[in-house]
Amino acid sequence: MENITSRSCDYHKDQKRLMDFWLDYRAAFDVRIYPTIWRIRLLLTSRVWNQEKDTQIWENESGHIIGFAMLWSRQPASSYIVLDSFVHPQFATSGLLSAILNWGDLRVNEMVKEQGTALTVYVTGFSQFDFSANILKQHDFTLFPPNPDENNVYFAKSLQNGVPPPTIPTGYEIRKLQDIADLESYQVLYGFSKVNPLHQQELIESQEYCHLVMVNLDGDFVAYCECSVCFPEWERTSQRIGWIDYVETKPEQQKKGLGRAILTAGLLQLQELGADIAMLVTINTNTPAVTLYNKTGFESVAIKEYPSYEKQIPFPT
Repeated sequence: MENITSRSCDYHKDQKRLMDFWLDYRAAFDVRIYPTIWRIRLLLTSRVWNQEKDTQIWENESGHIIGFAMLWSRQPASSYIVLDSFVHPQFATSGLLSAILNWGDLRVNEMVKEQGTALTVYVTGFSQFDFSANILKQHDFTLFPPNPDENNVYFAKSLQNGVPPPTIPTGYEIRKLQDIADLESYQVLYGFSKVNPLHQQELIESQEYCHLVMVNLDGDFVAYCECSVCFPEWERTSQRIGWIDYVETKPEQQKKGLGRAILTAGLLQLQELGADIAMLVTINTNTPAVTLYNKTGFESVAIKEYPSYEKQIPFPT
């Protein structure tokens, strides 16, 4: 049997090899499924709170990465932990999946003691393998029951027939966020969990990621759109997909057409980068967002997402 070793991840040293691994992993399944390469990198840099303890890379005798897992949460002391795992199907075995789950169990039990409270851990990235259900059951995981009233919805829009210029209301302008000094103002507007400053700088400097901001006459940021592409993924798959990653408008500035304008600007940016199609994912209960996407010419697409599993790790008494 081939000797497999594991170790924690050093993002800066391992970044290139991890990128190659993630690209192979996504190409082997469906590149339309979230998370994208950029999203995976954000989770690793900004939602993993102890990179040395909460990440693990598995390598074979040839030194190739065959598996990667990370434990992440939105906040450092969250009671909900996600064990995200990535295993290329060529190397997917019951032994490797069990090793990942064993590592996750050990680390989450440590986190229970560190935080002094029970934790619920959610497992993703396993259920695309038919043989994984029994392994998850052996580790006391149960199927996370889907919410019949709430689910992810994928939207897509072709960019090959052209995108009309955005209609920008009087008194506003759209520009790219390019100055690190603007990050403080941007983070005030940004309604999602904060991004690690080093990763935020990486995003701003990348040719694949774009931040568009809507600015009023006073110079205040009132809306934004983040969009991205992945050129190496295009080369491997010939699917030139661009992603609308985040769109948001200040609550007091809504219903002025700002969201539609900034979203359209994002579509134009993706088209300029060479994308053939724009995609995004949201929750079906996010009615304002769904309405915006429909008005902007997006259509829902049926994409199969694999189920998640969960279990609670009790605090020892």
